[in-house]
Amino acid sequence: MPSYMITDGAVVTLSDRPLTVRLQMQAGAARLDAAVASGLLAAAVRPRPDLLIVPRVTERTVIRLVPVGSELFPAGAVAHVSVGIDDTRSADPERAVVPPLDLAGLAEREVLILEPGEDGVQVRGAGLVPPPPRLGATAEEARVTTVGILGAQSVAPTSALHVVIAVDGSASFRRLAEDERGEDASTAETVVAVLDGLSSVLTTGMRRGAAVVGSSVAPVVLPLDEPAERAVMSALHRSRRSSGVRSGAPGLSGFADGNTMTFVVTDAVPADIGAFEAADEIDGEARHLVVIGSRAAWTLQTPPSTPHTFIETDPAGRSLAEALRSDPELLRRLVRSLLAGCFAPGTEAFARVGR
Repeated sequence: MPSYMITDGAVVTLSDRPLTVRLQMQAGAARLDAAVASGLLAAAVRPRPDLLIVPRVTERTVIRLVPVGSELFPAGAVAHVSVGIDDTRSADPERAVVPPLDLAGLAEREVLILEPGEDGVQVRGAGLVPPPPRLGATAEEARVTTVGILGAQSVAPTSALHVVIAVDGSASFRRLAEDERGEDASTAETVVAVLDGLSSVLTTGMRRGAAVVGSSVAPVVLPLDEPAERAVMSALHRSRRSSGVRSGAPGLSGFADGNTMTFVVTDAVPADIGAFEAADEIDGEARHLVVIGSRAAWTLQTPPSTPHTFIETDPAGRSLAEALRSDPELLRRLVRSLLAGCFAPGTEAFARVGR
C-alpha cells in the first residue's frame, strides 16, 4: 500500500496491527512518548528514543516529542515523523508521514493522535501549522525565545494581533541605523529583526506591517521572501530625514480590521508622547514605545504610562547583535518586555509573559 501524507484535518486509516513510530531529527535530540488519558502508555515499547512501538490502539493515544538534554528544543530543531506497520512480506507496507515539524522553543510537541475505528486505527496530525515565515538569524532566535515564553508556536486566533513596526525617520535616529560593526547589523536593524521574530508568533491569521515615521507616515511593504528588517532598513535609508517622529499619528497602524499592536522604535521619548498615549487608548489599537539609547540619557526622560521598552546601547562598544547572541537571558528579558501589553489580563498568554 502507498504512503500517506498527514495534512491538517486529514484522517488516515491503518490496519489494526502493531504500529511503529519513527523519528528523525534535524538539530537537537528528542524521544518519542505515547500517552493515554491515564498517563504514559505502559504497553508501548521504546527500543531507542527515536523508535516507538504501540502494540495495539484501544483508546485515544497521543504521540508526542520531548527534548533530550535540554528543557526546550533549540533553534533549527525540525522533526520528521512517520507511523506505519512493519511488514517484511510487503515491498510497500502501510505508512503515514507527518510534514516536517518545527520544534524550536517548545518544551514538548504533540505529533500524532491514534484512535480505534471501525476499519482500523485512525491517524491524525496534532496541531499541524504552516511553517514560519522566512526570518533572518536574529529574528529566528527572537521567534524561538517568544515560543519558549508563550509555550506555543503561534497564539490562539482569539489572541492574535496585527503587528506594525514603525521606525523613527528623524536625523538623530539614523546613527542607530548606520552603526554596523563588522558583519553585525546595525542596532536599529537588530531591533527590527527581534520585533519581526516576535510578530511571527503573534500574527496567527493576521498581518504584519511596517512604516518609516517622521513628519509623515510612509508605509513599507514587507515581501514574504525577504527578512522584514532588510526591507525596513532599505526604506529608512531612502526616506527623507525629518526633525522628529509622530508617534501618535492616527494612521500609523494601517489596519482597520482586528486588533493591532504598533511598536514605535526611536531614540528618545517623542515630543508628542501625549498623542502616543491617547492612541494606545483607541479601541482595537495598542502602542508600545521602544527607545534605544544610553542609560544616562534615559534617566533624564519621562517614559510614557503605556507599555515601553528601553534598550541600552553597550558602553563597551559591542553591537546589540553580539550582545544578544552571547547572552540568551538578555534576549529573553527583551522579548518579555516587548510582549507587555500584547495580551488581555486573565489570559494564559498574559500570565506566561508575567512570570
